[in-house]
Amino acid sequence: MNTTHYPMNRRTRGRAAGFTLLEIIIVVGLIAALSGALIVGLQGTGNAGQKQIEKQFVTTGVKAPLMAYRLNIGDYPSSDQGLGALIIAPSGVGSKWSGPYLDSAAVDSWGQPYNYRYPGTNNKTFPDIWSNGPDRQNNEGGGDDVNNWDH
Repeated sequence: MNTTHYPMNRRTRGRAAGFTLLEIIIVVGLIAALSGALIVGLQGTGNAGQKQIEKQFVTTGVKAPLMAYRLNIGDYPSSDQGLGALIIAPSGVGSKWSGPYLDSAAVDSWGQPYNYRYPGTNNKTFPDIWSNGPDRQNNEGGGDDVNNWDH
């Protein structure tokens, strides 16, 4: 029996190292199944899951943009300026403003803008920030509001 052995050239070697269509389809299917399970799991959390997301934003998510603003300007935005000062330069800050510090206006999971107060009455060295919560009513951080001072 005469068998000829052909050495692998660059072109053949590259094909042998790739993924087959079946392998790619299986991986994409697994990713889709896991994503679907995650979405279904998050839907079941309802307001509790949304409140966790809001707590994360008001305690840590907006902290870095506010700190960057403070480093550039010298203080946090005033209550009148609010979180909008992280998107558009307020009057009087001149060339010290290096934003935008946020990409867009911050709204909570219920489509409401965040409440902002500085100087804070609950946080002595950081602004008070809170979401109106599921009832969309501003309870000054109480009730079902989600705030950055109750840990």
